Amino acid sequence: MAQYIENGVMGIDLADRVNEVCLLDAAGEVIRMESIMNTKESLVKHFSGFRGWTVAMEAGIHSAWVSRVLAELGHRVLIGNSRRIREVWDSSRKCDARDAEMLARTARFDPSLLSPVVHRGPEAQAHLQILKSREALVQARASRINPVYAGVRA
Repeated sequence: MAQYIENGVMGIDLADRVNEVCLLDAAGEVIRMESIMNTKESLVKHFSGFRGWTVAMEAGIHSAWVSRVLAELGHRVLIGNSRRIREVWDSSRKCDARDAEMLARTARFDPSLLSPVVHRGPEAQAHLQILKSREALVQARASRINPVYAGVRA
């Protein structure tokens, strides 16, 4: 994008393959609804033409890395606590594009309504993954050994 668009609000409904994006201007008007691939390259291509936007998304499997990419592009990223954003996941008119718009409108109106969360940094996330992997190994070992001990003591 050749021209820069400044200071609006984006809502992104994250998915495994294709994200739905809603862009609101400073007056709250929808200026664009689009679908983009959920890859780093696609995010950089689509959002490097924007400066200083507030970006809202729900916490989920992709939100940590997507939020880091968008923050590196200079955006303010708000990650909504999925369990606390009832108007998004409890809607009777549920669709991804509407979810993206609701996230954008909520962030524009009052960001605290998103009950924002902060993801761990990449290093802390890697350490946590090691701990979880170790715990899984210990549990698997215990489930194999405990029946043997029970049979010996009987």
